[in-house]
Amino acid sequence: MQDLNCALTEIDVMLPPKQYIKNIIQVTCDKLDYLFGTVIEIDENGDANMIASYNLPENYPEMVNKVEASILSGPAGEAFETGKILVVHNPFSDPRLAPWKGMEIITGPIETIIWIPLFKSGKVFGICAYHNENKKEMSDSDLSVLEQIGVMISIAITSNQYLGKLTRKTNELEKEIIERKKAENQLQQLSDELEIKVEERTLELSEANNKLQLFRNQIDQSNDAIFVTDPETSLILDANEKACTSLGYSREELLSTKIIDFEMKYQDIDLWKDHVDEMKINDYQTIAGVGAHKRKDGTSFPVEVNAKLINQDKKEYLVAVIRDITERKQAEKEVRLNEARLAALLKISQMKEATITEIADFVLEEGIKLTESKIGYLNTVNEDESIQTVISYSKDVMEQCNLNNQIKFVTENVGLGAECIRQRKPVIINDYSAPHPNKTNYPEGHVSILRYLSIPLFYKEKIVATAAVANKEDEYNDSDVRQLTLLMNGMWEHIKRIESEKELMDTKNYLDMIISMSSDGIFVIDAEGRFEFCNDACCEISGYQKNEYIGKSFMGLIPEDYIQFMVDRWQEAQAGECGPYETVILRKDGTRRNLLVSRGNFILNKQQKHCSIIKDVTTDYAGYIDMILKDMKENRED
Repeated sequence: MQDLNCALTEIDVMLPPKQYIKNIIQVTCDKLDYLFGTVIEIDENGDANMIASYNLPENYPEMVNKVEASILSGPAGEAFETGKILVVHNPFSDPRLAPWKGMEIITGPIETIIWIPLFKSGKVFGICAYHNENKKEMSDSDLSVLEQIGVMISIAITSNQYLGKLTRKTNELEKEIIERKKAENQLQQLSDELEIKVEERTLELSEANNKLQLFRNQIDQSNDAIFVTDPETSLILDANEKACTSLGYSREELLSTKIIDFEMKYQDIDLWKDHVDEMKINDYQTIAGVGAHKRKDGTSFPVEVNAKLINQDKKEYLVAVIRDITERKQAEKEVRLNEARLAALLKISQMKEATITEIADFVLEEGIKLTESKIGYLNTVNEDESIQTVISYSKDVMEQCNLNNQIKFVTENVGLGAECIRQRKPVIINDYSAPHPNKTNYPEGHVSILRYLSIPLFYKEKIVATAAVANKEDEYNDSDVRQLTLLMNGMWEHIKRIESEKELMDTKNYLDMIISMSSDGIFVIDAEGRFEFCNDACCEISGYQKNEYIGKSFMGLIPEDYIQFMVDRWQEAQAGECGPYETVILRKDGTRRNLLVSRGNFILNKQQKHCSIIKDVTTDYAGYIDMILKDMKENRED
């Protein structure tokens, strides 16, 4: 939408009205993605006269003239009668447009037509129509923009009508005066008739003046400031209401003011005249640029300027359209700050081996840059929020206040430095000299503070740290709070992530040590029955090395007489049964080992895994068999 507004403001308002209207239609079609557009004036009899169009198919007017139905019998009539914008999707399926059904041959498929009523003196006198080959959903904001475009076109048409009518009436009046001079002998006879005609002309001029005032009112409603100035002196000859309000002057004050009094780019008459000469050298073309205006109260704001020299009645005037671009500049600044903050967060994420102090120092430095401050500090807060510990101070504070790191403060004894903890929200003080109930005096040698911003950092609903910056040249605002808060949150998340990664690594090392020291074999197999992990005890029991295990099917260790038994156990495991059992495996050297197996299932990365703990009970079995043989021998001897 900003592109549309910029393009509309670039249209030369001094063009002939019909060309000006056509340019409006063209810009609207290009910027809002319409196929073509038309402007139609409708007289009191309902007869239509197309006065402007853009991108219209060549034989479109010929096809329209062949349609016998009145244009007001279609949806255009509804817009004309109601005075409201009408949007029709799949228009040629609308019965009201049946007479125009054949138009699809030359226009191609049209999915959306929008009819915008045009007003003059509170009555609809025409229609502006836009055609789109795609279905176009219209928001309230879109309709509002089209309504404003309709106002611009209405003004242009009205101006055209007024100028034509005024010219005709002026010519008639001049002719009558000439005729009166030629026929002085008939003056008395015609005086009564002439008086009547003068009264009629006076009434017409009054009406024309009312229309001119209406046009003036519409200019005053513009969101852009408009100035008419004397190019020689830069004295303001006329200005709209926006020009007055933007600079803080009354109309009377502004009309006694010169451009060089508030345009910071041209603060003396010589610079101004150089500017005017440049416009003359460029064949009076519109010159666009940016500058800054100073208000009556001394504050300034950035502006975008479109200026043009015009000749009127053999006299030159400079017309300038000025737009306040404060919001645009703020948005651009916000984008730069966001990019700088993201770059800082990226840098933080790469500080894997840095200490917390090193990270805090870096974050504080970036926070001072992002908020355009001069000094700052970072504190951590203990569990009950009663103690603050300094982890980073800006260099200037350290030097001027003779401080060192790891200073501790009791929260209840700290003045404004703990206010964000008390209020549990960011605190902005743009006049530090003003009275405040919690402000304490500076300690001797403390750096002077002009403006101050502090924020609390929350983690799991508790304040874990605070950050403060000070002495920004301009006032602190919500953007500073947002940038500093997001940066601090990123720092804390990084610190917690490093701590979590360390805890995970410590836990892994602890579990690895337990598993490696276990005398029982521990292994993990995937859903296909292949080994993914085994400990040293597994290797000792089976005689295989770890690299021989990984990727090998567990069935490769089972003797033939236990194959079916293990198939059944495997099916039980896949069904979720986790009871212990005993089985036999073949070692790498071909010997058999008896195992007691405990098993369990778990999910890792959305894949089912099976973990088993095996105990070699071969020796136990051998002892048990020896005991049975001994008993059998004794029984035979008996």
